[in-house]
Amino acid sequence: LLRNGWYWENYASGIDSGRAAGKLFGAAGEAKVSGAARRDYAEAAAVVVTGEGHQGKTYELAGAPALTYQDIADAIGTVIGAEVTYVNQTEDEYRATLEGFGLPAEAAAAFAGMDPAIARGALFSQSTDLQDLIGRPSTPAAEALAA
Repeated sequence: LLRNGWYWENYASGIDSGRAAGKLFGAAGEAKVSGAARRDYAEAAAVVVTGEGHQGKTYELAGAPALTYQDIADAIGTVIGAEVTYVNQTEDEYRATLEGFGLPAEAAAAFAGMDPAIARGALFSQSTDLQDLIGRPSTPAAEALAA
């Protein structure tokens, strides 16, 4: 069983807000996210499917190092070649910001509603299963976002 963590590509929409406003908005505080690139998760899945000895095992797949939202803003800044600052908001403020960017109210509420769980550590893991399976460090966020 493979339990993928968060995908760095989920922050690709932050590239537009980073470019437009120099900001990444969210409501996750100083929480850390153990994200990885889609290709890292795919590579781990290929190793498990084609390799021996994986039957009945559960792998918690998480990238390293874990990043704060400011670290993610820095990665976005690297991609666009400009400084990007993380703006921590309340859940309601973040929802309103997302609606202001044109997201439908239901989608904005769903996205904003995830950040309090992220702030409590829902996307943080110290598991090394991903790196162990692929035999290398996970892809850095900036590299994943630039792809």
